[in-house]
Amino acid sequence: MPPHDYHLITRWRVRASLEQVYGILIRADHYPLWWSQAFLDARELPGGHPGGERVGCFLTKGYLPYTLSFRARVSERRFPHGFAIETGGDFEGRGVCSFARRGAWVHATYDWRVRVTKPLIRYASFLLKPLFASNHYWVMRRGEASLRALLHRPAEVERIVTSPA
Repeated sequence: MPPHDYHLITRWRVRASLEQVYGILIRADHYPLWWSQAFLDARELPGGHPGGERVGCFLTKGYLPYTLSFRARVSERRFPHGFAIETGGDFEGRGVCSFARRGAWVHATYDWRVRVTKPLIRYASFLLKPLFASNHYWVMRRGEASLRALLHRPAEVERIVTSPA
């Protein structure tokens, strides 16, 4: 695998319904509201998309002093068990989000296979790949904590899940 290719797997565990988790995570435009440590901006592109595909534009950051800008297109939906996205921009590839119910908990798995195209990270990955990966995992830990906090605000969850796409 070239040094600027990454395979990152993250697992979350939250007390919620599958429908809630799916409904929150499929809505790119709401990420900065509940995952503000990482998402500086997230918008869903307006207009209809073939097959009901959603396309989000993101600006993200971690603990390292750089940002990543990318687009994500929902390429596959398996309501309420997950979805897949294709990305382009500062990194290109595919992410698969899978959700499984175990008792009162939803176990979410994020499987990312991306190639970094942002020059800073692309050229430094041969040396700093573990640091860049740790930045990703830091972001994802903040996401799990932020999702858990959001799920304690039922009115806000309902607003996100039921808001028009």
